[in-house]
Amino acid sequence: MFLHQSELFSGMSMELIRKVMDFAERVHCSQDELLFSGGEYPDRFYILIHGRVQLTFGEDNQRVYVGSRPGEFFGWSGLLEQDSFTASAQCLEPTDLLKIRTADFFSLLRNDPEGHCLLYRNLCRALGSRLIQVYEFFIDSQT
Repeated sequence: MFLHQSELFSGMSMELIRKVMDFAERVHCSQDELLFSGGEYPDRFYILIHGRVQLTFGEDNQRVYVGSRPGEFFGWSGLLEQDSFTASAQCLEPTDLLKIRTADFFSLLRNDPEGHCLLYRNLCRALGSRLIQVYEFFIDSQT
């Protein structure tokens, strides 16, 4: 799985992607392993290589999204410089991911204004798509 295939890194330079790969950590998670919890400090984000990750929200852990496409990302709260993760993420099956420290990523982007701009464009596109999927799920569950 190469980062240029990820929706988050779409259009970014190969030089920037290579630099990110230098500090990205490949992790294997077991079924039911928790990646992060809502309220936790968002110092990392993940890119899905293989598997399925469920996002839940609130005290009752209401499922809001399941990601299963290689290249999807999780833990975007830190990328938006929020104080905490808004949701929790848990693996639904054995899952392979790239773990990227948010601070390392932003240190690269400080010297790459085009990459910084692309990051926010890609975030908007991906989060908008997820929001539509959540709306569709909610509407379907009401009928």
